Amino acid sequence: MHRCTPFVTVTTHVPSLCTFSVTLAQVFRLKVAQIVSLKAYPAPCLKIAKLFPLPNTGMGVKLHYEVPLAELHHFYRPPARLMVR
Repeated sequence: MHRCTPFVTVTTHVPSLCTFSVTLAQVFRLKVAQIVSLKAYPAPCLKIAKLFPLPNTGMGVKLHYEVPLAELHHFYRPPARLMVR
């Protein structure tokens, strides 16, 4: 039987530069449609992502909206997040 640890922390020391630490976490995500996904682990949440191209520029704006399923009835306030790239 395979056991997984939910978090792995890696600490690195570069002589005379700095010491830094990175934490990696396992995520289980189910893609429901082109723009909708459901993150089931570690905390269930709904994620919507869409790219809107800007005409005549070759660039675009990407919107990400993420809301925990426990807070879905209050989708408009934190901890829901709207990110624009």
